[in-house]
Amino acid sequence: MDEESHDTPECFGGKYSSSTTSVLDMGVVMHQISEENVDGAHKELVALLSSECVLVDNDILRAHSSTPWSPAPPTQSPTLVVTPRSTPDVSQIMKICSRRRIPVTAYSGGTSFAGALTATRRGICIDFQKMDKILAVHENDMDVVVQPGVGWQDLNRDLEPRGLFFPPDPGAGARIGGMVRDAHYLHFSRDPY
Repeated sequence: MDEESHDTPECFGGKYSSSTTSVLDMGVVMHQISEENVDGAHKELVALLSSECVLVDNDILRAHSSTPWSPAPPTQSPTLVVTPRSTPDVSQIMKICSRRRIPVTAYSGGTSFAGALTATRRGICIDFQKMDKILAVHENDMDVVVQPGVGWQDLNRDLEPRGLFFPPDPGAGARIGGMVRDAHYLHFSRDPY
């Protein structure tokens, strides 16, 4: 089937939609995780966020890469964990990591049933624990705007009085950020009862 014959939603103008660069055209990504480079990033991140938001304790690093459901070897732990408070913080963190070519792993609830939090390339882990707000609920559109650290159960508690419901149930402790990373089925619906 050629690209022109794909059925796409009308919101895309009925045309095939793709990213600007094919993964096949990107070449090999060369990370730079030398001690000197990561130390430089550490200093920049402390200046951006504060030392309380840039974590290097080994127990914290290990907890951000391994769970009982998806154990990871110590060589697959992040070098730093950062805890941003806002989208602009995340943008600045990503700019630092991109410029320095440091790999990034996202962390929301840490359940990692799918093993997605393991830092296979080391680097920096962004923990979204401080970004846990429901920003907007558009009832007529059945659309919600949340930060990645919002738990799906917390979201449902907020939606219930409105007669709305977010149906996915990935398990206790799961956060929206991890659900977005692990799945592509996010939507909520009116309570049928």
